[in-house]
Amino acid sequence: AHVPGSWWTTDDEPTPELRWPESVAVYDAMRSQDAQVGSVLRAVTYPLRRTPWRLDPAGARDEVVQLVAEDLGLPVVGQAVRPVVRTRDRFSWPEHLRLALLMLPF
Repeated sequence: AHVPGSWWTTDDEPTPELRWPESVAVYDAMRSQDAQVGSVLRAVTYPLRRTPWRLDPAGARDEVVQLVAEDLGLPVVGQAVRPVVRTRDRFSWPEHLRLALLMLPF
């Protein structure tokens, strides 16, 4: 049924397996088992994951730039790259990006 104000309805998909929440398992299987689907997803996500990400201060206060750079583990444009101190359960930009890009197939 359509929920007023929502952008999707459960009745629009004629294939029961592709209706949420069952669709999550189907799309996950397609992502990992179908070569064409995997190739398309890699073609879209690898350029983003391989990009040398960095933080551009764009006039922000130095203390804010440093805090964000340290929290995200990203270098700052125009500054020497600082080695990232690894500790257990530390935020990982590459892992965050990988997980965020999972929104594409799901």
